[in-house]
Amino acid sequence: LYNITSDKIKLILIVRNPITRAISDYVHITNKDGKATGSFEEKVVLNGTVNSHTSEINKSMYDVHYERWLKWFKKEQILIVNGEELITHPVTELSKVEAFLNLSHYFTKEMFIFNKEKGFYCWKTLNGRTNR
Repeated sequence: LYNITSDKIKLILIVRNPITRAISDYVHITNKDGKATGSFEEKVVLNGTVNSHTSEINKSMYDVHYERWLKWFKKEQILIVNGEELITHPVTELSKVEAFLNLSHYFTKEMFIFNKEKGFYCWKTLNGRTNR
């Protein structure tokens, strides 16, 4: 990181409710491995307090990561994207990303389809289905 700081670098930070994000990460890891190493509470609570050293909690500590990035990058180089809005209004949020990156407008609502099974919008393939 020390050697790559540049005004040309742009960072995109997608944030969502930290508790929802931590639980989602736990569920994803549990489903991926096929084995749980205990409940979510057992994993993230240590002696009655939240254990910030677990990956699920640490990744959700946006303020810590953001402050560290501000040591090396200007605020104008960092775009914070609301993850909940990205789920419910992907085109609006992706338009913000395009503008931040100085890209031509590309995304349209016709490129997305709401997946009722997953509960969020997915990218449409050429045949109109979602990518799985």
